[in-house]
Amino acid sequence: MAETVTGVITKTSTGNFILRDPSRSFRRAGRDIIVPFAVARSCALCNGAAVVGSTRSDKGLTLLAKVESIAGLSVEDIKTSPPSPLFSDSILKNQACSKCVS
Repeated sequence: MAETVTGVITKTSTGNFILRDPSRSFRRAGRDIIVPFAVARSCALCNGAAVVGSTRSDKGLTLLAKVESIAGLSVEDIKTSPPSPLFSDSILKNQACSKCVS
């Protein structure tokens, strides 16, 4: 069952991305929420990005399935906003980002 989650993208020492909860001081929460490379790439997520999204389960793992907002802005707002220090122009023009809100 999909669950809405909030957290900060953290890059692990192995190069993978996980979603950590700041209210737990970014410590492991038993089961980390894994951010698949396809989701990270399609939304141009980076280490430290604050994300709200929904999860799915696959083979006993909890995965981030869909990104709803980044740094408080919807993915659609990011694509149509003028460039800012938070988002590079390449992110704004990233047509693949529409996959996040499908």
